[in-house]
Amino acid sequence: MTKVNKLKLGRRGASVGMVAVTLFAFLILIYRFPFPFFSYERQYRGFAVYSDRPISATLDSVIDDSIKRLSTSPLYHGDEKFRIFICNDNWRLKFFAFNGNVGGQTIYLTENIFIREVDIAGNKIISPGPKPLLDPLDRPLSYFIAHEATHVIQERHFGILKIAQTPKWLLEGYADLVAKGGAFDLAGNQQLMRNGDTLLSQEMARNGLYRRFHLMVAALLFNSKGDVEGLFAGPPSEEAAESAAISAKFIPPVK
Repeated sequence: MTKVNKLKLGRRGASVGMVAVTLFAFLILIYRFPFPFFSYERQYRGFAVYSDRPISATLDSVIDDSIKRLSTSPLYHGDEKFRIFICNDNWRLKFFAFNGNVGGQTIYLTENIFIREVDIAGNKIISPGPKPLLDPLDRPLSYFIAHEATHVIQERHFGILKIAQTPKWLLEGYADLVAKGGAFDLAGNQQLMRNGDTLLSQEMARNGLYRRFHLMVAALLFNSKGDVEGLFAGPPSEEAAESAAISAKFIPPVK
């Protein structure tokens, strides 16, 4: 190969490299600032909500309920702000959240929250498939907003390095606990877990229905008298948390 050909190949390689770097930088900007892909916006009580469809004014009551749920956590401060992007068209959810089947997804480092197709007036999300959403009464739209906002709070409070080292069962279990705002039958779900009910299985928990993880976190907080900081500082093994969930002395709700 002549020196001239080598020079041409070198320049071509440098050009390809520059294109790749530019494209990567462009994608970073899009993921950090996805606003151009969402034409509608509504601001309310620290929540900036963006959507690809017009936003009903009834969203305000949904946000009110989400804040009520968040307020059950000692990590939440009322002046915090959140960015939520509602992806009614599923391709946006696939592109920004990397998963078209989730109810909601928080993208760490950007703190952007993406929620799938919703019925705002009905305070619910639309199931991603032909099967209905599991636990729809316990998981309205306000639950999903509060759940994802809790992940943002976790990152802000503990830092991204700590979050990266925290087990999924704790991150998701605590977010589920907060997002349900205390409306969770601990004793009833404990019995289901003891009986090996599918809704409390490990597989179900790892696929987005977090009853099992919720119960594990609730048991540990019950035993530590609500020490959230301590739990995140030194979480036990998943096996120990499961054992605590089965053996905790939960009081059945008064009927």
